Amino acid sequence: MGQGFTVDAVKLQAGSREASSLLRQSAGVAADAVSALMGIAGSAGHPGLSSALAQAVSQGSTAFAGLALAYQHAGTSLATSAEVYLRAERGIAARASGLFERPQWQAW
Repeated sequence: MGQGFTVDAVKLQAGSREASSLLRQSAGVAADAVSALMGIAGSAGHPGLSSALAQAVSQGSTAFAGLALAYQHAGTSLATSAEVYLRAERGIAARASGLFERPQWQAW
């Protein structure tokens, strides 16, 4: 007999919610970091420092955008997988219940 693994659709759905939560949390952190860096850059009074901070904001925003896409992809994939497994489980259960029903053409 082959060895496999058990898939729990509820855990997949929970993972999707966790990924979405991480996305929201990281968005808040990114917004705070950008705001702080922009404030520092604006009040630095030194063109080189202001330029470096502006570049850091740009790079941070790019990094966050990539992270956001990764979290979004993970969350969507987990939710889709959960739905596929739930649909499969329901289909198997429906077919299995039919195995124990007496055919209507057969009179006992």
